[in-house]
Amino acid sequence: MTPLWTLSLALLAPTAAAHRWRSARLTGSRSPLGAAVPTPSANNCSWRVFNQTLDHFGGAAGTFSQRLCVYDGFVAGAAATKVLFYVGNESPVEEYVNNTGLMWEYGAAQGALLIWAEHRYEGESVPAVDGVENCLSFCTVEQALADYAVVIDALRRDVIGDAPVVAVGGSYGGMLAGWFRMKYPGAVVGAIAGSAPIWGLPLA
Repeated sequence: MTPLWTLSLALLAPTAAAHRWRSARLTGSRSPLGAAVPTPSANNCSWRVFNQTLDHFGGAAGTFSQRLCVYDGFVAGAAATKVLFYVGNESPVEEYVNNTGLMWEYGAAQGALLIWAEHRYEGESVPAVDGVENCLSFCTVEQALADYAVVIDALRRDVIGDAPVVAVGGSYGGMLAGWFRMKYPGAVVGAIAGSAPIWGLPLA
């Protein structure tokens, strides 16, 4: 016979569907897009592919396709006046699009253009290096930072002009954001670096 307390707990325990409904309702009510609009996610964005250089510092030839996720729904007027640029880290970039609430909240408050760049060798931004000797030697912090600098330079020519850009990242991405501001001060006016022990590892 099932103990009475077990039945009581079963009756009190919410179903998985109830959990999902409550989570969606709470998330939607806090969304910078408003409760009536789907929660900000990669589904709300447009996707671009940038033809990126494989080796910024050596003689190795080749390029690869680097994914960019763009959201312009907060931009008022014909052109962006502020840009938040997420420096992607160690996962497919849509994971950060879907989970970096700070970008969406600041974007809504500031009317900023939001851009997430995928880290090389992650997600779908993987070079075709089959048969290339020492192929992982191109997967370095220095190469990744140079990628972001090149992307922003191209965006300035074609999309954002002189709009100020702030780098954003967390954990390894936060370290990248901090290092990016230090190494390429002309590319970004600042960096929001969360959980980023930038002095914990040498930038070498």
